[in-house]
Amino acid sequence: MIPFIPIIPFAILAIDDDDDRQFMTSFYLKYKRLMYSEANKILQGQRDPEDVVQASLVKLIEKVSTLRS
Repeated sequence: MIPFIPIIPFAILAIDDDDDRQFMTSFYLKYKRLMYSEANKILQGQRDPEDVVQASLVKLIEKVSTLRS
């Protein structure tokens, strides 16, 4: 059996600081279902939720120090 390896968005992988990258990886894995669910509800098929989630992650990464506190 092939082990499950979660796909981590590039925006998170591009974070230079190891601690911030690990924090955002954990954050994403914990909340990704909620993020995609809410994006789908709001967009109602008008846009790709992937784009919205990626853009949201970029905004969250900019505020990582606030998220960590």
